[in-house]
Amino acid sequence: MAHIDLHLHSTFSDGRDGVERLAERACAEEGLAAIALTDHDTGEGVDALRAAAGARLKVLDGIEISAEWRGAVMHLLGYFPPGGAARAERVRALCWDNAITHRLESVLRWAPAAVVERMQRRRREFLGEDAAFDTAAIVADVEESYRRSVAEVERALGRPPRWPVPPGGRLWREAMERRGLVPLPVLEAFVARDGRKAALIAAFWEDAVAAAKGRPPAAEERARIARAAREDCGFVLYAERSSITLAGAVRAVQEDGGVAILAHLSPTLRAAGIASLDDALPELASLGVQGFEAWYPLHGEDETERILRFCAARGLLATGGTDHHGKKEQRIGDLGGGRRVPVLPIVELLGG
Repeated sequence: MAHIDLHLHSTFSDGRDGVERLAERACAEEGLAAIALTDHDTGEGVDALRAAAGARLKVLDGIEISAEWRGAVMHLLGYFPPGGAARAERVRALCWDNAITHRLESVLRWAPAAVVERMQRRRREFLGEDAAFDTAAIVADVEESYRRSVAEVERALGRPPRWPVPPGGRLWREAMERRGLVPLPVLEAFVARDGRKAALIAAFWEDAVAAAKGRPPAAEERARIARAAREDCGFVLYAERSSITLAGAVRAVQEDGGVAILAHLSPTLRAAGIASLDDALPELASLGVQGFEAWYPLHGEDETERILRFCAARGLLATGGTDHHGKKEQRIGDLGGGRRVPVLPIVELLGG
């Protein structure tokens, strides 16, 4: 039976598979007719995925937006006609304005400890057991230099920047020179708003190996570094907090020519404890949500059926997907696994 998967993540956000790997896996999956890339807060990987898939299957443009409803963070899937995600200016502005407040706060307040722990493991792997660096000093340098960088940009623009300021300017170079071991290019990768993350991480470790060993890394070392860089892209943070209202996110998706679908409603409601599924569905539909993700790995069959009945009664769209991240330790779904999602009207509505 032909089926679809409209909820996939790549290294453009917090997935572990690059778009080429996603395309190959999807094209090898028997009966898979259409997929959608729904990376967190960015649609920049869709064109590359479509190019990698070619004519072998349909690729829908998508994005997953974190938005607030009743004090909880909901995930809204925005689907667009081909090329629409990259042109979704209202959605992009919402996501990057939110990132200034929340993603950067997360990167500066929480991520350094987690990133440094990851980097210490990689440093030992590539440079030896004795290699380490001062976590507290890194966090202090990053916080101060980032604060000054953002302030400089705000003065120049007369308003806060609409996206994270890449830490690649003079202040970041000074911090690098002052600390020597501060992996600022790696931290840049964790806030980069494009697909350069793996390349930045790999370049940092290749330079580090060359400096430590007095020679460029050998081919086997470069291959190990490249694999590690791709894996570490899946460690990228997105803002689990949000200043975007769900109604505002729905409007932005629709004004940009997209279709607004609420993702994995049942597990979100269970975790937040804010409403029952039957109470939430009509209230969310009243905000302009155009459909709901019915097939989802953490939905029971009864929950899927209740969502499908509600969508049918209200004339709303139903979608489904695995929420594939390419991480075995993340127990959600995996491309090709779980219940098959039949080909749905949204695929023909948006093309691919």
